[in-house]
Amino acid sequence: IYQSDISENTFYRLHVDITADIFENSTNNTAKNNENIVYGINTEMTKTKTFSIMLAPEYGIKIINKKYANLYAGVGPYLLYGHLYKYNERSLEYYSNATSNPYSQLKQYTNTYSAGIILFTGIESKINDNFSIFAEFAISGFRTWVDTESNYLQNSSGEKRESSTENKQRKWDYEFSKIKLGVSILF
Repeated sequence: IYQSDISENTFYRLHVDITADIFENSTNNTAKNNENIVYGINTEMTKTKTFSIMLAPEYGIKIINKKYANLYAGVGPYLLYGHLYKYNERSLEYYSNATSNPYSQLKQYTNTYSAGIILFTGIESKINDNFSIFAEFAISGFRTWVDTESNYLQNSSGEKRESSTENKQRKWDYEFSKIKLGVSILF
């Protein structure tokens, strides 16, 4: 958050949140028959990558403005973009005389767009002129557009099948009880 005072009791700030996450998981399971003889290996791999950025230019008012403490509240527009990529692959490799080994693959792409309003309130305690700690609570309400595309490939019993789907969601959403604790360094 970058903040600049407009007057003694009002301020403008630019609030940006960036998140990214990469997840990868692989498993191998051994398939055995009743005599405990291995006849195949079941393999599954999952990869997930997510990224989002939230931008909110905000206007705030210091309700209580003392030398070592401030109580403030504010409002601003809320904009968000998010992207999700998910990949899942499953296969079963037989050691017997099977004619084919089952295999499936799913690729999913999701783009999320949100626009709305954010309301916030908080308290800040100044340690000195350049250093303070704060606690802040925010509520946001927004319209969300989610576009998902899935591509599915399956090979079973020698037959190869491919399919793809598109899903579009439009919904009103909100975030409640988002509490932040932090440290402010002022230049």
